[in-house]
Amino acid sequence: MTLEKFDNSEYIQVSELLNVSSKTFFDEIVRSILGDIQRQTNRKMHASQLKSGLTYKKKISGRSSKNAEVIIKILECVPSKIYSASFTSEIDITTVTYEIEEKEENKICVTYTETFKLLSGKKLRSQSKLHKMYLHKKSEKKSRKLLKHIEEYILMNQNKE
Repeated sequence: MTLEKFDNSEYIQVSELLNVSSKTFFDEIVRSILGDIQRQTNRKMHASQLKSGLTYKKKISGRSSKNAEVIIKILECVPSKIYSASFTSEIDITTVTYEIEEKEENKICVTYTETFKLLSGKKLRSQSKLHKMYLHKKSEKKSRKLLKHIEEYILMNQNKE
């Protein structure tokens, strides 16, 4: 895990070796994004339409009402290589990136990076340094679990075919 803090922002980065192909992993991310877009906008899109600059709005449960609606913007989308998007609310911007590196047939290294930045003049409730460290450790664990869950889902569905 890499944990950095700079200019009122923080990021977490984890890398995992997964036993799936880069194409299959990327296709699963795209399938999930297309489903999210359809649920949020009632628009059906094709994978070829996921390009840098595409935006849509989403309500995220579990956030305060001021922070519940986010604008999702695709920053980068290169098949089997990288997917990056920003989530902008009234108080923060979170950027997530999946970088995929082919290692060998059906084996990849995925580096997941999540950057959180408070917008100028915005503040979160005060947190102790220990509490922040706990939250970062929890975020690292959640990120690793997410990557492993995607791998398990792909493998489970491959076995059904």
